[in-house]
Amino acid sequence: MKNNTVKKLKSMRLPAFAKAYEKQIDQETEYCSISFRERLMLLVDAEYDSRHNNNIKRLIKNAKFSDSSAFLGNIEYLPDQHLNRNLLESMADNDYIRQWLNDPSFIINHTSSIF
Repeated sequence: MKNNTVKKLKSMRLPAFAKAYEKQIDQETEYCSISFRERLMLLVDAEYDSRHNNNIKRLIKNAKFSDSSAFLGNIEYLPDQHLNRNLLESMADNDYIRQWLNDPSFIINHTSSIF
């Protein structure tokens, strides 16, 4: 029965759901105290998270960034670069876009200098 269900889930293109279902079946003792509703929620969350993460990976790949692993935590705030740490960190949440504070004179170039 388990194999049939897994095959059906995979044929419906729900691979993360299938993998999470197999995990629940294989580790039944860990999941027996959880209600049906909670178990279903875990399965749906696994599929949703997988699709969301795959979508982000695809978008990053299609954007053709020169360094797709770059993130704000890796910035070296060296004195000769004159980077404003507070400004960059406040921009990380994109709130400046929602507030229409995007200034056309603000440019980040490939060397991460701010003008």
